[in-house]
Amino acid sequence: MTLLIANSSGASEFMLTFDDGPLPGATDKVLQALEGIRAGDGKPVRAGFFLVGSIPETTWERRKRYAPYEVWSEKGDLPAHPDLVRQILAAGHLLGNHSARHAWFRWPWLNDAAAVQEEIAAWEKLAAPLLDPAAPRLFRPPYLVDTPAVRQVAAEAGYQVVM
Repeated sequence: MTLLIANSSGASEFMLTFDDGPLPGATDKVLQALEGIRAGDGKPVRAGFFLVGSIPETTWERRKRYAPYEVWSEKGDLPAHPDLVRQILAAGHLLGNHSARHAWFRWPWLNDAAAVQEEIAAWEKLAAPLLDPAAPRLFRPPYLVDTPAVRQVAAEAGYQVVM
């Protein structure tokens, strides 16, 4: 997935992004692949990693959070894999908030501002020891669910929503 943006000179740029994780066997392979890629100016290509805070432990808890059509339950976990997060940062990539538990904000119990705020704040608490406070604050809602509550809470928390 890419994000097209215009820089200050008006030229188009793009952002290479990855969702979920950090997940051993996946995130480390992506990092390894990115090591060898250079932009036209010879600089390393940087990416945004939108990470999940903490995966719900039980199948039932996952079903309460994930979209009804979700079949993949291994998403990653910040507290379980801090070394992978440090590798992402050491390579110069950005971290983004992908919610605490990969919430599907269309569930009736997750589609209001309070639920969105709780997911964003819980992710921040888990990620705080690893984050640079000066880094951009980026949020990508899981499943790209774009609701008024998601936009409102993200803006109030100082995030740029990246779709």
